[in-house]
Amino acid sequence: MNLIDRYLTRAVLFPMTLAFVVVAFLEVANELREQSGHFIAEVLTVWDVVVIGAAFLPSLLPMILPITLFFGVLMGYGRLAEHGEITAMRAAGVSLTRLTAPAAVLGLAVTLGTLVLQDRLQPLSMAYARDFFRVELPRRATLDTLSPGVMHPLGEWRVYFRARDEHTRLLREVIVVRHEEGKGAWVYQAETAQAARDESGPTLSLQQVHLVSPEGIRGTVDSQLLRLAPAVAAIEPRRGHRESSLAQLIADEEELSRRNTDKPSFSIQMDLRKTRSEIADRVSMPFAALLLGCIGAPIAAESARFRRAGRQRLLALGLVPVFLYYLSRIFLSVTSLLPMGTVLMMAWAPNLALLALAVVVFVRAARVH
Repeated sequence: MNLIDRYLTRAVLFPMTLAFVVVAFLEVANELREQSGHFIAEVLTVWDVVVIGAAFLPSLLPMILPITLFFGVLMGYGRLAEHGEITAMRAAGVSLTRLTAPAAVLGLAVTLGTLVLQDRLQPLSMAYARDFFRVELPRRATLDTLSPGVMHPLGEWRVYFRARDEHTRLLREVIVVRHEEGKGAWVYQAETAQAARDESGPTLSLQQVHLVSPEGIRGTVDSQLLRLAPAVAAIEPRRGHRESSLAQLIADEEELSRRNTDKPSFSIQMDLRKTRSEIADRVSMPFAALLLGCIGAPIAAESARFRRAGRQRLLALGLVPVFLYYLSRIFLSVTSLLPMGTVLMMAWAPNLALLALAVVVFVRAARVH
């Protein structure tokens, strides 16, 4: 790496870092908001929020890094172009290809880093977040500390009670829901309930219980004891898509395809669709960083021609490919069960459009300069 490479790379890294901090904060905050249904606010600490936010971050990198790299390239190269440094380099015989190479190399590094982090770190961090919500928070919680009038998540359970007697601590008008994977939900409704705790976690003793099974069978019992948070050893959670490596996803796709061929069902087809979509996203989204880096450098180099309006024009032009890219990904998202090859083609179509745009802006910038 020679002096020009280092100089251009430093010009990109500073605005890219600032953009990463801002965009990562917004994306993590949005993810926390979407996951707020799993929070037990009464036992959640500020440090818990920080740790869980950090656990969600690796899964958000394919969304965050291409945007922040593109912004860094636009601002870094744009500043150099505004100060006439790009023009001076060109006058000294530095080709446009040579000028844009650091942005492309940085984009390639970000792409490869994202692929590795998604495959190695994301499964571990998402498994930690899953266990935190399903095991750690329910272990801390006691129904005596929870607020009435709210449906509280406790592991695999959801608990609601309208009021709590301040003297007897008796819960009134209680609803408890437990969802069983692939079957449905057990629903318990009781006039009163008494909360307690043993070695496995919180328990709830219901009185005058009306219950509905996953099959829709209704019944009534005088009392029912529910253990709301089983011990860790008793929990065998199903591995989710974001908790899987690429190799595990491919193995899951093959197994689900076989099961769908032998005995198709709606649940298998839905899981197969999500698995194929996750595989396609894993092998396509990280490459947006490389392509946006190749687009941003020629656009920024050309902005020197517009003098004072250059930065505003640069930002306006920069928003267009990013907006169209993510809009096209939403538009081409898989909503039905399709062959794996078709899903991959749909996921790569926005990338191919970015590649075509990169060629166009590079050729145009080369002609201008």
